[in-house]
Amino acid sequence: MDSRFHAFNPSATYDDGSCPPALFGCMHSAASNYRALATLEDGACAYQGCIDSSALNYDHSATLPGECVGVVAGCLDSAALNFYEGANTANGNCAYGGCTESVRPNYDPTATIDDGLCTPLFPGCTNSLASNYEPVYNQDDGSCRIAGCTALNTSATFNVPCLCSGTCAARRRRKLSSTDDCWDPSANNYWSNASGGSECVYNPSGCTNSRASNYLLIANTDDGGCTFPVYGCTDATATNFNSVATVLEGCVATYPVILPLTVTLTLTLTL
Repeated sequence: MDSRFHAFNPSATYDDGSCPPALFGCMHSAASNYRALATLEDGACAYQGCIDSSALNYDHSATLPGECVGVVAGCLDSAALNFYEGANTANGNCAYGGCTESVRPNYDPTATIDDGLCTPLFPGCTNSLASNYEPVYNQDDGSCRIAGCTALNTSATFNVPCLCSGTCAARRRRKLSSTDDCWDPSANNYWSNASGGSECVYNPSGCTNSRASNYLLIANTDDGGCTFPVYGCTDATATNFNSVATVLEGCVATYPVILPLTVTLTLTLTL
């Protein structure tokens, strides 16, 4: 007739001896001090867990100290240059390589570090209607040569008198076999009596060194602007930053890793 036991029967009028012996202890199986033979709860259950509130696995219900998982800050994005596999907390400092110059054809707005592999800029005429157009040009420099009668055609960049007078066809019949049909005065082979511009030859300038990163195949005049790749770390925040490097390679990043209990480590990563 002991009301502390589950077998207690409030309607019973005499004790039949069915109550178990009184064995006090923790009866919660998840507790560290669980006592399987206990028949009465003593209210002293203890739960092991991390009691450090700065740890990732902090357990507010724990009453006994257990293993804590410290904060390891780093880049969690496997696509980043400084991805750290051992990190468990994002530090908001992931680094991505790519072309950071917005004027380049392969500009990457997500890049945070220039990898030195931006597509070279080749200034020239980008208008396919011009006689000096070349497909390789990717930056218009205003040099397009478009023939026309400037009094009648606003898109023309130079005037051809026979287009204004309508006598170009007659000139075509009188073309000499030894002359090129080029009516552009800025071309190498200009002929004053030309009736067309299909045979004009120009002097495209650019880098003529095939080992340079900005080598221009069609150039026949070197402009002195050849650039050559220098491999090294282009990240100014890295410990091995190379101020003369132009192509990203082998950066070593060092940053603190914050752990509980005011322990600080230093990790060195090679990008």
